[in-house]
Amino acid sequence: MRKSAVACVFLLAAAAFAEPAPGAWHGANTNGVAQWKASHKAPAGFVVDAAARTATILAEATGLKAEETVEFFAIDSAWDRAYESLFVLPADVGELAAALEKAGLPRGRAVSERAVRLWPQGEPVSLSVRRAGEKEAKPYWEHLVDSRAAALPPLSKTALLYAGGAEPARGFSFFSAYSHNESLLQLDGRHEQSAVYGRFRPKTAWKPGELFELVLSWRAAPRVAERVVTLGAGTDLAAEIAALRTACAGRDAYVRLAFSNDVTLARAVACARAFKLLDGGALKMNGFADGEFYYGAFLPEEKWRKREGRIFQPFEIRFARAADGSWKKTFTLIEEDWSGDGDDPALIPHETAFADWAEVPALMKKGGQQASKIAVAFLFAPADAPVSVLKSALALRPRITTFYVFQEK
Repeated sequence: MRKSAVACVFLLAAAAFAEPAPGAWHGANTNGVAQWKASHKAPAGFVVDAAARTATILAEATGLKAEETVEFFAIDSAWDRAYESLFVLPADVGELAAALEKAGLPRGRAVSERAVRLWPQGEPVSLSVRRAGEKEAKPYWEHLVDSRAAALPPLSKTALLYAGGAEPARGFSFFSAYSHNESLLQLDGRHEQSAVYGRFRPKTAWKPGELFELVLSWRAAPRVAERVVTLGAGTDLAAEIAALRTACAGRDAYVRLAFSNDVTLARAVACARAFKLLDGGALKMNGFADGEFYYGAFLPEEKWRKREGRIFQPFEIRFARAADGSWKKTFTLIEEDWSGDGDDPALIPHETAFADWAEVPALMKKGGQQASKIAVAFLFAPADAPVSVLKSALALRPRITTFYVFQEK
């Protein structure tokens, strides 16, 4: 009984401090929205002017209070996060995206863990806000309080990109404060949700349903330069980088690496290190080329070699050269046995030689539920192994989404 009472107290306390429950936005000013659409001859809730390269988008204030967190600047009404968004658009953001792209705004690429696109990619845009019916508009950041303005670059100095957003399961974010893959607009840079949460608050506590217009504009000349850089064993790396900088001068370069068949693992690691130094400055490494590893696969942490201390146990695949010059492959499934004493499991490796990659999925399944959650593979190979041999492991996509390659002596 005593335990039950204590539990009840904790439940009541949790309920008192719980986040507002997610829910769809049903509109607080339906008459005003209808009048705006009629007067602007814009049944979709927005007007796009292709010649002027602008879009005027109707928005309802959600009524966030001054002390509440802004995680989304604006969403559409099908998205269930109105309780942490400054505005809700009566428009369907998917339809808005289609109209913007038809008007000449190139679609970018949203961030994606699976595609290893860690940077939002897209054309820079400007976003300002005004009350519906008024002429004067202020930059969007003037409507936000930034609690970390002293430590981080201000929004006024951070580019806003038209990434385009991934197709959502339900609803759309128009503009998210963090790097959200379903958001049409994204702040340039890497902005993880956990790091951004709580940073922004409303500068003004508007009433729910107050009508505003979001004014989006973009430039005529595109800035995005997307490049696949293919490196060979004899490529002059410094000259290649200099040529890349020249070709992308005045533009935002997003780069993926590819390696020709004559490149060794050691050479690939050296090239990856060079581009790592450039990532986020002169250019941004974003995603992987067809049939290639993400360049960061060649830059694993050395401490990961040791199984003890890993957070989880990735699959291990080893390449060894046979006497006849062919390559032998061994798959290792590492079982974690938690039945003993202590805080750490006993690690039991199960090694199996295999000839064809089609055999590997069955070997993974032998790990049961524990292995079914693992989507990472560690590859181990001699430094002089051709990268073309290692790339054969990409046959395991999409079951394996993340690869790291370790040089062996």
